[in-house]
Amino acid sequence: MDKLNILNSEVIDLLVEQDLLNQLIAKLIINDITDNVQLSDEEINNFKTNLFREEKIEDEKQFEKWLINKSLSEKDLINKVSKTYKISKYCLDKFSSRIHAHFLSRKTQLDQVIYSLLRVSDQYIAKELYLRILSNEESFSSLAEKFSEGNEKEVQGIVGPVQIELAHPQLAKVLKSSIAGKLNQPFQIGGSWLIVRVESFKEALLNPAMEMQMAKELFHEWLNEEVNKVSKKLKEKNSTDSYIKEVKI
Repeated sequence: MDKLNILNSEVIDLLVEQDLLNQLIAKLIINDITDNVQLSDEEINNFKTNLFREEKIEDEKQFEKWLINKSLSEKDLINKVSKTYKISKYCLDKFSSRIHAHFLSRKTQLDQVIYSLLRVSDQYIAKELYLRILSNEESFSSLAEKFSEGNEKEVQGIVGPVQIELAHPQLAKVLKSSIAGKLNQPFQIGGSWLIVRVESFKEALLNPAMEMQMAKELFHEWLNEEVNKVSKKLKEKNSTDSYIKEVKI
């Protein structure tokens, strides 16, 4: 983080005041990471092939003209377009040994659910609709379409598949304790009464896409820790330097 050494105390104070110091540190850390991740010739050729297709570039000669028009070198361009890929590559390389354990710790939050939802503002209407569904007098979907007061009305009450953790905490608690196909008693959240029935649970699997998600979560945890460490040291040094200046004056 040598680049931070050029910052004087006034600039650091300003960055802190504007809540920009941590953003700057994070960006510099990410730049260091992407500068040090090496790409193979095959990976570089893949980026160029995709670029040629997207920009309708036919050959290397046309590519050179395209670079001149953009005021870019080929190296700068590859670095720019490969940044997200390099971060993903770094995440998998650095955190591969921790992915499985992290997935297990997050699994209950990552599991998905499809459920039927009907919400109304009147408790007595909610109870009546609950009984009509329970007795098979009318289907959940038709009653949701007729009476529900939320966006689920447009999709006949069906919600999902979604991660349970994304739901309101009280709703998430009901979903987690539900049995698929069993209708739940109406319950209140805020000014609405909800009738919920879980249709199916979709268990989270540690496939390649999930491995990437877990690696990125671990990366962001690590990055936040690193940013806080550097920020703390920088602020302490700035405070010490400011004190020394005052003493000299």
